[in-house]
Amino acid sequence: MKKAVIFFFGFCSMVSWVSCASSPLLLQNDNNSEQTYKISFLAYGPGTSLGETRSIAGHASLSIGGPGVYGFYPNIPGKLISKQGQLKYSTEYPLNQVHTDFLVSENTRNKILELLTEWENTPPPFSIPANDCVSFIYRVCDVIGLKYDPLVLLPTNAIRTIRIFNNHDRVY
Repeated sequence: MKKAVIFFFGFCSMVSWVSCASSPLLLQNDNNSEQTYKISFLAYGPGTSLGETRSIAGHASLSIGGPGVYGFYPNIPGKLISKQGQLKYSTEYPLNQVHTDFLVSENTRNKILELLTEWENTPPPFSIPANDCVSFIYRVCDVIGLKYDPLVLLPTNAIRTIRIFNNHDRVY
């Protein structure tokens, strides 16, 4: 049986907004043959305060072990349809969130990073519900090989469904 040793870990301050400061979570088997990385899908629900405004539908994001999360937004805030979306990285995230974690191999992590680079350099158009934060998460699931229900459109429900549909005891 392989054992894992945690080399780096993160922490979060417990305030109304979470500002996480961490290094990538890197796990390595005791035979030094395979490195694995923790990724997390996160979502907050409708009505969550975002500064002085409240979110209408919530938001889904991806953490790949750094101090923050990646999320897909319209390039004009508040628009339901935008000619171009925007992949944003943020180190602040609301405390009330739904999440699910998975371990991925270095190869899978590199594929996720390639997708992030692609969406940063040439973001697709943004439209709810066809190409939004949840569909971004589903695209990451496609890269990893995770199951999801494409008919689930609300961020918190999408993350819960991903958690239910997939095995957390394996490395993807």
